[in-house]
Amino acid sequence: MNTDPHTGSIFALCDVIRETSFEIHKYLRSGHLEKIYENALAHRLRKKGFRVKQQDPLKVFDEDGTVLGLLKADLFVDNRLICEIKGPRWSLENRPYVVTSKPANGEWPGLEVFTLLSASCPIDFA
Repeated sequence: MNTDPHTGSIFALCDVIRETSFEIHKYLRSGHLEKIYENALAHRLRKKGFRVKQQDPLKVFDEDGTVLGLLKADLFVDNRLICEIKGPRWSLENRPYVVTSKPANGEWPGLEVFTLLSASCPIDFA
């Protein structure tokens, strides 16, 4: 299995994003606007050599090919991973987490994983 996050496993890319997100959270802590976390993650991923598009409009299609609208992804990484970032006002049981899952019906060719990152509450790194 290829573990190079630039060319190999989608899970290696998810690991890099998760680790980078926690590095950012340790530095910034909680309480900033979602856009700050989005910009920080995009910046750090670009520094690591990844192609990152912010607020990139992606067409969403119905089963018959009808365009239903546009999804503006917070981050679209290496043309294969959508990353949605949720800020302090949104949480799931007040815990920071990362969720990954495959798209339900393959709306985006080449997209392997959708990742949701929450920066909703403080983490004790002591």
